[in-house]
Amino acid sequence: MKYLFSYWKDFCKQLRKAEVIFLFFDYDGTLTPIVKKPELAVLSHKMKCLLKKLASQKWAQITVVSGRSLEDVKNVVGLNRIIYAGNHGLELEGLKLKYTNKKALNIRTDLNAIYKRLVENLSTYTKLLIEHKGLTLSVHYRLEKNKKRLNRIFKILKNTTDIYVKQKKIRLARGKKVVEIRPRINWNKGKIVLWLLEYFKQKISLRNTLSIYLGDDTTDEDAFNILRKRGVSIFVGSPKRKSLAKFYLRNTEEVADFLEKIINYRQL
Repeated sequence: MKYLFSYWKDFCKQLRKAEVIFLFFDYDGTLTPIVKKPELAVLSHKMKCLLKKLASQKWAQITVVSGRSLEDVKNVVGLNRIIYAGNHGLELEGLKLKYTNKKALNIRTDLNAIYKRLVENLSTYTKLLIEHKGLTLSVHYRLEKNKKRLNRIFKILKNTTDIYVKQKKIRLARGKKVVEIRPRINWNKGKIVLWLLEYFKQKISLRNTLSIYLGDDTTDEDAFNILRKRGVSIFVGSPKRKSLAKFYLRNTEEVADFLEKIINYRQL
C-alpha cells in the first residue's frame, strides 16, 4: 500500500476530472476510532461537520457501509442526504432508496434461536457483548483478556452454531475483536458498493466519476477488491497490515484531514 498523502498531486488529477465523487465509508475504525464498546464510538465534532459539508455538495455522494444494523448506523451518524448500508450491506436506506436482502430475511428465525442459545450458553462470561442486529449477530470480546476464557468462549460459540453452519444457513467471520454470525449468502460490502454504483450509472448520465472507499477491517476487503480497477481504495490503519487497498491513511484523524483536503481542493 502507498501512503495517500505522498501521492496527493496524482490523486488530485482524479479529483479534478470527476464530475461526481462517490465516497464510501466504513464507520467503526474509519470515521471513529475503535473503542471498547460500540456505543462509545461517537463521531467527533470535526468529522460530523466535514461529512455534513460534503453531503451538501452537488459533486459528492456519501454512503456509510457498516457492520452495524441499519437503524444503529443511521442514529450514530445522524445526517441527511447520506445513504446508509447496515449489516455489511444486507440492508440499505437513503435518498429514496431502500433495500433489504430477501435471502437474509429467510433465516431470521434461525438467528433468533442462535442468539437465545448464545445468551444462555455464554451467560457466565460477563465481559462479552452479544449483539442482535436483526439480520446478523455479533459477539464482541474486546474486554475479555484471559486467553483460556477466550478459548472456551470460541469453543462454546462453535458448538452452538455448528449445526447451522453444516446446514449452510450461516457463516462465521472474524473482525477486530468480534465474531460475526451472518447468513450464508453471496453478499457483502463489495456487493452493495457495486449495486449502488450500477444504480447511479443508470440514474446519472455522467462521463467522469470517481469512486472512493475507506475502511479498516477485514470486512472492507471485499469493497477494496471491487474498486481495484474502478476506483480508489484506502485502508485506515498500519501499512504493515496486508490489504487489497491501493493506499492507506494511518488513523481517523488522517481521514478527517483527507476529507478537508478534498473539500478545499474542489472549492478552489
